[in-house]
Amino acid sequence: MDIEHLLSSDIYGKSKHFKHNMKNTEFDKVTQNELTYVNPVLIKDVDSEGRMDHIYDLGWYLYNKYYKLIPFEFHLDKTYNTEIIDFLKENGQLLHRRIQENGTDSDFSEIAYMFLYKNIVVGTIYYFNYKENTQYTRGLHIFHSSDTVIDILEFQKFEKIKKVTPKIGIIKQSKFGPQVSWKDHETENKFSLDNYNDDFSGFFDTIKFKLEDTTTGLYLCYGEAGTGKSSALRHLITQVDRPFVFVPPQMINYLSSPEFVDLVLTSLKGSVLIIEDAEKALMKRESDDGFHNSELVSSLLNLTDGLYADLAKTSIIATYNCDRNLIDPALLRKGRLKAEYKFHRLSIEKSQALMDKLEHKFDVTEPMTLADIFNHEEQYTNEDRKAKRVVGFNNSEKI
Repeated sequence: MDIEHLLSSDIYGKSKHFKHNMKNTEFDKVTQNELTYVNPVLIKDVDSEGRMDHIYDLGWYLYNKYYKLIPFEFHLDKTYNTEIIDFLKENGQLLHRRIQENGTDSDFSEIAYMFLYKNIVVGTIYYFNYKENTQYTRGLHIFHSSDTVIDILEFQKFEKIKKVTPKIGIIKQSKFGPQVSWKDHETENKFSLDNYNDDFSGFFDTIKFKLEDTTTGLYLCYGEAGTGKSSALRHLITQVDRPFVFVPPQMINYLSSPEFVDLVLTSLKGSVLIIEDAEKALMKRESDDGFHNSELVSSLLNLTDGLYADLAKTSIIATYNCDRNLIDPALLRKGRLKAEYKFHRLSIEKSQALMDKLEHKFDVTEPMTLADIFNHEEQYTNEDRKAKRVVGFNNSEKI
């Protein structure tokens, strides 16, 4: 049977009593509606179920109708660029397409396609996401004979690589003790090396390499608020293939608790812990003013080097704003401290370049923080600026 005969045959008509030969069962109501007209005309159908059954059953039927054979079938469960539709149209024959209306509550619209390509029948579904304004083709259902050699590499060039959103955990308190809550790390952070002084790129490359290469150790980031520490960490999360977990300042006291030890060994193994404003856990175990925090420092020592660290395989990135001389010397020992960096104000030249890039008409006469540069046009007094500036990892800073 040639393709013209196929398209002019009784599959144009209604198929309310069509029996599925392979399963020997009657099509359900949805599939019957979808098969009412099988031709290249766009048909609107408000049913929202049975889409994969539609592709499978229709592909089986068309192949059987055309070749008079019971087909073999396999499914490539991958996402493809929409160019694959054009490729199959140009190099094959469109047998059927159907618009799927999913209603006003859905973000998606779909079109199911069936093609005759070479000596196989190919079915796929095109998706359009209104909310995200994205489009793609999902899955290839291929129907063929037992002796057909299928070159799937010709479809491979249309594969769409899915961008994986990194996950970040947040330590929270529950009635059972500290727990970790995971969510997508979706950030509007506009990271650029131009926003940092020239020596920063070397440190960033070092910390990326060591976090990938070494599972334990301590990394320290310090400097004035608003100099870009949090922005750098947000970007680092997207560059290193390890789970990151944020420890809020109010949860620092739990670092020395038995519940936290259990959490690390069970749920956080292999993670990178980010502790912001970590002075409380970093400062000398006995300071000049009599302050003692030996348990917290001991916890960091154990987490970053030693038997506990080997079992947990955790790395720690801690940020602080105090003088480096106040940090406990044991945390700064070689072997435990893998890398550290002091974030300075941006140089006059770089500050001016960034001001010009942001189209702020201002002559820079002294080094500036990123926070002051990005918020330059906000008409705050110095007191207001100190009170209202938003910085830190767990907030809306986007510098």
